[in-house]
Amino acid sequence: MSIAAVPNYLGSIFSTASPGLRFGMYLQLWGVDHGKDGQGKTPIWTTHDLNWRETGKDKKLRQFKDENKTACLKSACGLTANDKAAFIALG
Repeated sequence: MSIAAVPNYLGSIFSTASPGLRFGMYLQLWGVDHGKDGQGKTPIWTTHDLNWRETGKDKKLRQFKDENKTACLKSACGLTANDKAAFIALG
């Protein structure tokens, strides 16, 4: 789960913001360190999240860097019904 570089009081759901703000100021690109227990939410300000999974023959807990770029761009570029209605009204 990536985060936007905005103050906490703005929240984390920006689906009703304008497309320009979702792509610019509210772009949820920045990574979070979830910690070994999976409960952490420490911002690490990179374009990937740090997650831990048991892998390999020995089922050892290992750290993985899961990229946020594709998912955040898809969510920012999608147009909602309100966005489309505003474009039609302006046109």
